[in-house]
Amino acid sequence: MIDLFSYEHIQSFSETELAIYKYIIANKEKAAYLTIRELAKENHVSTASILRFCEKTGCSGYSEFKEKIRKMLGEKIFTPPGSDIEEILQYFKRTCTGAFEEMIEKAANMIRGAERVYFVGMGASGTLGAYGARYFSNLGKFSSSIEDPYYPLLQDMQGSVLVIALSVSGESAPVIHLLQNFQNHNCKILSITNHSASTIAKMADMNISYHLTEKKTDPYCNLTTQVPVIFLIEILARRIS
Repeated sequence: MIDLFSYEHIQSFSETELAIYKYIIANKEKAAYLTIRELAKENHVSTASILRFCEKTGCSGYSEFKEKIRKMLGEKIFTPPGSDIEEILQYFKRTCTGAFEEMIEKAANMIRGAERVYFVGMGASGTLGAYGARYFSNLGKFSSSIEDPYYPLLQDMQGSVLVIALSVSGESAPVIHLLQNFQNHNCKILSITNHSASTIAKMADMNISYHLTEKKTDPYCNLTTQVPVIFLIEILARRIS
């Protein structure tokens, strides 16, 4: 989704501008077709106040602002019937190769050699990290999950510690921050991401990527399928059990 109202924009709004923002968010479909005078009247402000508001969102004028609202409304995720299943099936076909088996065995060896395993992720990836820690523990490899980017890392982290970082984009700033702390404690990192060229993939000692079409409803809501992540968690756990 178009990032029309960023955190920085909202922070800079005056009380009047904040009221305009709240009105637009609650009435996007209507606001997209109002004239500047109509929007001003709806909010009991002057047209000059509306123009200042538009400028604070990075728009050159009201026309550009209204066009961005329309684009924001028009960005809908459309998945043709069956195409999502077909994409997942294609992914599983790619796993039926010697190269994939070799990669899984290499990752499994990293896990076998670790005394402690920590899953790291935020949002949906954090939820899958908790699932991974439980699944590994069920099969005899005690693991923990971390979703707090400010989790304190103690000196006893040094040694045989493996971090399994989960991130669809591979660009999650909180996860990157955590991984930097783990690396400062000489911990090994195995990452599972959608993109092999992402920051988190490059930071890791080893990366497994699945390369599926990324789907988002906005910058913070990622709807990319997590089926490959669950599959990789379970297959790795079973290889080391």
